[in-house]
Amino acid sequence: WYLQEKGPEIASAAHAALSTQYLIEFFGARATVSMIMPQVLKRYERERTRKRTVKLPDGSKKTVSSDKPLSSGTIRRELTVLSAALNHAVRNGRLTSAPRIFMPPQAPNKTRYLDQNEIERLLKECVEPHMKLFVLLALNTGARKGALLGLVWSQIDFVNRLIYLNPEGRTQTNKRRAIVPINDR
Repeated sequence: WYLQEKGPEIASAAHAALSTQYLIEFFGARATVSMIMPQVLKRYERERTRKRTVKLPDGSKKTVSSDKPLSSGTIRRELTVLSAALNHAVRNGRLTSAPRIFMPPQAPNKTRYLDQNEIERLLKECVEPHMKLFVLLALNTGARKGALLGLVWSQIDFVNRLIYLNPEGRTQTNKRRAIVPINDR
């Protein structure tokens, strides 16, 4: 129900659908809400950490054991879909209450910046003008790929030297698209 009713509205519908597949695979298609307990969620985390889905040459997918575990962030996102689905069921009168979903701890952020030498090497590799422009915009605004690829002239204010990364009419998401100043570069 959650995917059918909310899927078209959420930004990451494809991720929600994939997460739902993993959850159904683990809990079973006929699972009940009473099965969702902290110890069961811990088991889900352990099992998902040991398994990885790989795409085969014929396009099909296969779940295999993996030496490289899934990140806690991936499992958190999957459990967030479960939590959202349960809360959706409560809001729509299908459940009277939703169990609390215990999440694995959040991993610390990894921030790495390019040094000047790396920036120069990167720009030197951009032989196509559009690629060089894209890289320059990314380096100088910190914007995400989607924001830059969707950029149109009406989002550029040359008088005030501003770039509006969130186009007019687009709903602002949690990832936030900023208004960034245009620097001399």
